[in-house]
Amino acid sequence: MKHCRREVLHAQWDLLLDEEFIEAYEHGIVVQCCDGVERRFYLRIFTYSADYKEKYVELFSDLRLAERCSNICRVILATIRQLGNYPCPRCLIPMTRVQDMGTKRDMRQRKTLAQVDDQARRRKIESARNIIYKKNYAVDSNPVEALLKDQSLVPTFVSDHC
Repeated sequence: MKHCRREVLHAQWDLLLDEEFIEAYEHGIVVQCCDGVERRFYLRIFTYSADYKEKYVELFSDLRLAERCSNICRVILATIRQLGNYPCPRCLIPMTRVQDMGTKRDMRQRKTLAQVDDQARRRKIESARNIIYKKNYAVDSNPVEALLKDQSLVPTFVSDHC
């Protein structure tokens, strides 16, 4: 059920972030205000999606949108593993180093251990999804966990449809 809820949430964001929203996000929408003056408003979606106050982020489900908007700090809510080995969705600093948060070492490691959405990561997720959907294994089965658990991954893809 956890996996299904994650997939449904991700699908909802795919529907919400359609071409019309992307256009309004990039160029704003003109609204006639109560005082009769037309003003341009820019749409933004903010969410608090992590355990630490430093993790206020804007949530997007499309990588190309994030690339076009250079000021975005992007974390994809649907790909965060609950109680994973890594508490931060942006880096691979393990739970055993949480006590170093805010130190110089921590700041260096956030850069050197940054999460990267590369082909190797995507292949792992694709393999896990094949095990789930084609071989009928449970999301938390040993074959799936063997692929994903070490990096706190979940079998959810980021959409590239926009």
